[in-house]
Amino acid sequence: MEFKKLPHPKRKNEKGEAVHGFEDARKAISKARFELIKKFPLFGVPAFLLQVRRDDSIPTTAVDSEGRLLYHEHWINGLTVKHLTAEVAHQVGHVITRFFSRLPTAAAPGPGTL
Repeated sequence: MEFKKLPHPKRKNEKGEAVHGFEDARKAISKARFELIKKFPLFGVPAFLLQVRRDDSIPTTAVDSEGRLLYHEHWINGLTVKHLTAEVAHQVGHVITRFFSRLPTAAAPGPGTL
């Protein structure tokens, strides 16, 4: 069985702003990383080591073997800070568990990277 994560429709609050309440997705991700560092340092510290890059070719969020947290702005704008914090923690979990080293075609990050 294959699961496919699809972007949800962009939801807005009563003021017509993104659900997370920030002017752009990058600031919302920064807030989520600060929440992680305060509440869950094991995930917060690696979250701050990731370079944040917008990439609208992916449907939601992802991390790559180069240490980048990639995000789709439309999808991020539909999340609350609480949900975004969980999403960033999920992506950091891929890095912590060395997800890339288990892929047959991807090179694992070297010692100087995350």
